[in-house]
Amino acid sequence: MTAKRNHTRRNAMRKRKRKDVKKTEAEEMLFTTTMLLAAGSTILVAAVDKTAETYGFHALGTVIRILLPLAGLAAGVYFIETNALIGWLK
Repeated sequence: MTAKRNHTRRNAMRKRKRKDVKKTEAEEMLFTTTMLLAAGSTILVAAVDKTAETYGFHALGTVIRILLPLAGLAAGVYFIETNALIGWLK
């Protein structure tokens, strides 16, 4: 009987431990908003590129493949350089 009682106590302790640990909102969500936006924009760019190439606009497809990533890189650098928090940390 004592083995059964110890087992019950252990289960009760485990349940209490699980209730005490609270997850943040980001940990509860499988996909965050930022991740969904990035995935959607990637699919959109791929679809526009493929459609442009299919209908004979090869130059537009090339521009999308080359200039869009460069524009994203430039925007990322700009926003990192102008971020007030990063400037404050330096």
